[in-house]
Amino acid sequence: MTMASGWIRMKNLTVAYGTNRVFQDVTLIVPEHEQIAAFIGPSGAGKTTLLGILGGWIGAQDGTVDLCGVPVSSSRVKRAVVFQNHNLLPWKSVRRNIEFALPPEDWTGRRDRVDGLLERFGLVGIADMRPDTLSGGMAQRVGIARALAARPDVLLLDEPFSALDFLNREKLLDILITDVVPTGIKIALVTHDLDMALRLNSALHVVASSTIVPLSGSDNPARHADSQLYTETYSNFVNDIKSVLARNERPFSAPH
Repeated sequence: MTMASGWIRMKNLTVAYGTNRVFQDVTLIVPEHEQIAAFIGPSGAGKTTLLGILGGWIGAQDGTVDLCGVPVSSSRVKRAVVFQNHNLLPWKSVRRNIEFALPPEDWTGRRDRVDGLLERFGLVGIADMRPDTLSGGMAQRVGIARALAARPDVLLLDEPFSALDFLNREKLLDILITDVVPTGIKIALVTHDLDMALRLNSALHVVASSTIVPLSGSDNPARHADSQLYTETYSNFVNDIKSVLARNERPFSAPH
């Protein structure tokens, strides 16, 4: 796959529920060198629909979507999803939830593989606990560990920070940066948490008014020196985007 082709590629995408056009004639390319693509937008803008399109369980009325160089409906691209409510199997322990996602080639060495994931995500002490006894932060870590157990090409995250308090949000951010990003797995997340999306150094896309608009790396002050994170330029950039999201109006590209 060439960089120009993009690991997410949409052409003239249209998705509707009855007369409600969620997306209208959207064309978008996320370049290969962008490991993380973040899609932010207000409630009702179409973020969950977008995740379903990338996951392959929601179809389009018109247009095409390719993921990692193949049609999004193809089973050739392996995807794992971490849903907002975690969707852990309630009758299985943490260990068994992670084990359940292992691909066939890992089954013979499953104990070592699961032990490694439990260790990486700080879950050794709760390995035998059931999901209903876990805090939101713990359940989120289990969900990500289970997703990685499947050895996906693409990890889809549904509002990963929304149900977490400040400390657990910071822990999850650290896990994503320290444990997930180094694997090289492509990550697509839908979120309304602009600050976290920026801190992940993601390729930022604004979802609103039936379209998806990318903001280039040069538009995003957070992609420059770390000192930019607290400059007036950065603050204005964030406030402008938050204003657009609050009004659910058509996005714009920030000025250079």
